[in-house]
This record gives sequence, C-alpha cells and structure tokens, in this order.
Amino acid sequence: MYETLPFAHILEAGCLLLAIANIIQDIKQNRVRAYKATVIGMLGLLIAGALELAGFYVSRFHVFGVYLCTGLVIMMAATLAQTLLDQIEAAKERESRQNQMMVNTIETIAGAIDAKDEYTGGHSERVGHYAAVLARGMAADYNFTEEDIERIHYIGIMHDIGKIGVADTVLNKAGKLTDTEYALMKKHVEIGSE
Repeated sequence: MYETLPFAHILEAGCLLLAIANIIQDIKQNRVRAYKATVIGMLGLLIAGALELAGFYVSRFHVFGVYLCTGLVIMMAATLAQTLLDQIEAAKERESRQNQMMVNTIETIAGAIDAKDEYTGGHSERVGHYAAVLARGMAADYNFTEEDIERIHYIGIMHDIGKIGVADTVLNKAGKLTDTEYALMKKHVEIGSE
C-alpha cells in the first residue's frame, strides 16, 4: 500500500487542482449561482482532501481518512441543501406559471364578456384598472399588500362574468329594456356570484 500511495496522492492532488480550476471557471462565467450550496460542499471536500494529503506527509501519527470522511459529510450536507434549494426554486417557477395561466384565463374570460356585450367593450378591463387604482390609494388605511391590490384588479375584471348567462338579445338590445328583460339583465349579478 505504501508503495502505491504516492501515486494515489498524485492523482488526488491532480483532481483537487482540476476541481479548483473548474470552480474558478464557473465563477468567471457566473455559473456558480446555479449550484452555490454544492460549491460550498465542494470547497469543504477540497480542503479536507488537502488536509488529508498534508497530514500524511507532515505527521507521523496521521489517522487515514478522517479528513476525507469529514469532507464527504460536508459535501453530502451541501448536496442535500442544494437539492432543497432546487426544489424550492422549481416550486416558485411552477407557482409563477400557474399564476400566469390564471391571469391568462381571467383575461380570456373578460375578453369573452366584453365581446358578448357590444356596448361595453373594454369595460371589464377599465373597471379592473380603476379598482386597482382605488385599492392602491386605500392601501395604507387597509394594509393592502401588492398581492391584495392585484387580486382586487382581477376581481374588477371579473365583476361582469354573469353577463355570459344573459341572452344576447337582451344584452345587446338597442332600445329600452322591458321589465322582464331588465329583470333578466339584473340576474347577471346572481349568475356571476354562482
């Protein structure tokens, strides 16, 4: 074992230098952010490996593998931390995509409502805009967050969703509505609530 150990140490030192060169290259190219926890673990492992090599040649009573095992535990912990960070980032991306899909759905429904009612085209978006402006003005008094204001904006956009359940002949009637037609028109609030 002692005859081949220097060869193994040369390989280990070469691997240490190669790993350090890779980390430096990734730092230069700003890729380290993608795996910052793993880099910390890698540095811990590299330092442990260097201490293991130095300990073998400096100390007569060196215990083999203590530093490397410690370095491997550090690397394992860092890898676990990186995995958790990656999962959190993936969850944030999924939530962002789901929010964007919700926004697209709301805008599509609002567009369908406005397209159905030829007299009020763009009305839903304007109500949403003004609702958000008012909410922003009231934010300090009611402790509204940006999320609350955004929610109020979308509620404003969706306020006439019940018009989908009102017949086109009533919704787009050119003249005055009869009492029956007016009662049907007022039903859009109940339909929207449901």
